[in-house]
Amino acid sequence: MDYKGDFIGGAWRPVSEASGVFTRENPARKSEVVFEFPWSEAQVDAAVMAAKEAQRAWDKLGFEGRLAYVERLASAFEQKKEALALAICREAGKPL
Repeated sequence: MDYKGDFIGGAWRPVSEASGVFTRENPARKSEVVFEFPWSEAQVDAAVMAAKEAQRAWDKLGFEGRLAYVERLASAFEQKKEALALAICREAGKPL
């Protein structure tokens, strides 16, 4: 998986000064790193602020507007289902 940064407020933001690194290994094969990426307290704070702002806009969409987004998300999942299944299986340490 290529790490682009964190998607915050509609844009990818790379971590400039990491507070740490988050690593996830395959529990069936600890030597296999599934993903690894930096994190920072500033990115967490920015993500929380952006989420609070987005919540207001999401609420204003109403049911039909939110449904349209969920349907687009379902379509995107369907298009990427093989890659998603592989990633989830590796992270959980399960065979596919």
